[in-house]
Amino acid sequence: MLHKITRPHLLTALLLVAPLSWATGCGGENIDSSGDFMTDEPDHTLTIDETGDGQTFDVIEGELVVVRLPGNITTGYEWTVAETDRTFGYPIEESYLTDQGAEQQIGGGGIFEKIWKTKGFLPMAGAHTVVLEYKRSWETEAIDSFTFTVNIQTPME
Repeated sequence: MLHKITRPHLLTALLLVAPLSWATGCGGENIDSSGDFMTDEPDHTLTIDETGDGQTFDVIEGELVVVRLPGNITTGYEWTVAETDRTFGYPIEESYLTDQGAEQQIGGGGIFEKIWKTKGFLPMAGAHTVVLEYKRSWETEAIDSFTFTVNIQTPME
């Protein structure tokens, strides 16, 4: 079972709230940045993991794009958006998922999750390339990068 910690106070939540929820077995609900309840897996979602590096994915406008990459927030490293275009923009939600299994060690790794909408007030049809970097916020050099392209197609009427 994964435990989701969302921004804006990701590190604070990890350091203060996560140990309490691990001890009590409680978890939070998934709520996006607008305060709306989100299900774990919406009906129309493209999920990209570490095997999608350098690939292009076709989606229909209106689907969600979820990127899940492994990492360890306790080291200070996190996946951040280094490059994107103005139309596709930045994720609507960013989370750090920790494994709640018995084998989970304190300071163990987890999954960074970023969710983008593919429909907005600007037309989004076309190809959009995103570059993510795995680095500490105070450092200039990334230790890893991840690039993907989403080709958004308008739905057939």
